[in-house]
Amino acid sequence: MMVSMRMRQWMGTLSVVVLAGILAACGSGPTKVEREPGHVVIEMRDMRFVPEEIVVEPGTQIVFVNMDRMSHNVVAGKPGDRTNDAGFRSPILGVLSEWAITFEEEGVYDYMCTVNSHHLSGMVGRIIVRSEDNTFQANDIKGGRADDGELVG
Repeated sequence: MMVSMRMRQWMGTLSVVVLAGILAACGSGPTKVEREPGHVVIEMRDMRFVPEEIVVEPGTQIVFVNMDRMSHNVVAGKPGDRTNDAGFRSPILGVLSEWAITFEEEGVYDYMCTVNSHHLSGMVGRIIVRSEDNTFQANDIKGGRADDGELVG
């Protein structure tokens, strides 16, 4: 009976190793981005963006990292907005996957996770982009341009 138990443990371990190898060979592991100096990280965890709001200078790379046990995305807008023409949209991010965006123009950029309507459960966030010498209030600017030049807001 002891051999049988060891054999099952060995087979279980072997199965996990083989599956990990297959996934790695297929390139279906977590996606990573090359992080620039001075980047800022926003984590997706517990069905929230953490931190929910950040203030950065134009040209700062923002890296979203999915630390949750489920898939998420990052889509420009607020709950109730049309997202077909969103100013930016990440791919669906699996566990430990990353996605980055850089905003060159000052503005307020609201975003949410639209996977399985997570935004309706409060998975929303805001990025305020402003120069260090600019003291505008978040409500003063309704939108801006992302690095791809598309109008946001």
